Amino acid sequence: MPLSDGGYFPDPDSEYARWLNPEATTFESIDHYPCLVLLGEPGIGKSTAMDAACQYQDDKVKESRENVEILNLDLRSYGDANRLIQDLFESEIFKAWRSGSGLLVIFLDSYDECLLELKKLGQLLADQLKKYKSLIGRLHLRIACRTAVWPSFLGDELKKLYGDEAFGIYQLAPLRRIDVEEAAAQEGFD
Repeated sequence: MPLSDGGYFPDPDSEYARWLNPEATTFESIDHYPCLVLLGEPGIGKSTAMDAACQYQDDKVKESRENVEILNLDLRSYGDANRLIQDLFESEIFKAWRSGSGLLVIFLDSYDECLLELKKLGQLLADQLKKYKSLIGRLHLRIACRTAVWPSFLGDELKKLYGDEAFGIYQLAPLRRIDVEEAAAQEGFD
């Protein structure tokens, strides 16, 4: 990614920067993907972005009053596959979705941190999700992971399950100069 604005990511909304990285986009413009993976370097703000995406989804649900449920799990504390299956696939929210007709949006943050304990996390998720292939049109999935440890195997499995057109994988960009200026102003710094 270009960092040509004095070490900052060029603002895609500026007059010329959109030509430096024409693929830069906002979460709102990629939210249409039923299966979305957000990658990024350590400390870049993946968890903050996932929280914002979850809040965005929650606001959309409240505004539209559609039959949508949200299940948000931070995987960093999971060291036991049974606990993960229980909290995700055997949760009351998941059971209600399975027997209902609405949409379920699952947010899985810290995939990479969970991998430290659950080495076969990708296979576990793929195997569990395959059980619901007939319902996959009503299941949206968002996963955040460090770029270097994202398993291409899981990406391939998710593409097979959701289809190429329904799967998106995006890299979280570094801060723009305007982001840093805004944060500094909010904290009272020059």
